[in-house]
Amino acid sequence: MRCTITRLADSLNTDDDDDEQQQSTTVDEHGRSVITQCFEVPFTILDVDECTVPNSNPMAHKCQSPSTCINTPGSYECLCPSESSILQTNAAIDDTFWHHLANDQRSAWELSLASSGQSSCPDLPSTHTCCDDDGHSHKGAACRATFACAVDPCAEGEAACAPNAGCERASHPLAHPKYSCVCPAGLMGNGHGCRGGRRNGSAQPKVKYDGVTPTEDTRRALEEGLIWGVWSLWWMPVRDFQSVLVSGKRVCVYG
Repeated sequence: MRCTITRLADSLNTDDDDDEQQQSTTVDEHGRSVITQCFEVPFTILDVDECTVPNSNPMAHKCQSPSTCINTPGSYECLCPSESSILQTNAAIDDTFWHHLANDQRSAWELSLASSGQSSCPDLPSTHTCCDDDGHSHKGAACRATFACAVDPCAEGEAACAPNAGCERASHPLAHPKYSCVCPAGLMGNGHGCRGGRRNGSAQPKVKYDGVTPTEDTRRALEEGLIWGVWSLWWMPVRDFQSVLVSGKRVCVYG
């Protein structure tokens, strides 16, 4: 690092100067002769908090959401969020922290994706001991940048459930589908909202409140062959449902 100091020429012993190229003499606004000297000050940066510097900074972390950046001496790590972990990420990040993390009981939704094709460090809670210690080396940066934590579809708003339906995620983030929509007790349907272009006019009830007995309109449509089915809970194919109304209200709907 370079710094400059300006002092009155009378206060300096110019005979003792051994580096004339590092100083310049000028006259200030008061007519005094002043000397500006330049010094080289060696120093070493011990740590940069990669987690707080702006993204435009070349030292910024490479962790991808929803993982959390954890600053470490001279580097950083990426950590998957947890619903149940008692670890505090604002606590001292030392060997004790990593020891507790290694023994933390987590579900698959609190780890990185278990497929090596989808995430570095598969099935682990963090990049610690998996990626190169130096987060700014080519390998270390690439490893952290491809560390992918599971995303809870119900928590992140990805689920396309009807407003009055609940969302239940699958047992594993690599399952397909990743979630299901569940109607409240006493209501029927698959819990999904109506798809665009599937609904013509106002939604009409297809069965009575018991969820089994067809309405008169539905009975006539069955007799005329406009729709088909059998007299049971599955009396009509799902694809023919659009939405179900109870007491004039739209409840859980079929997609």
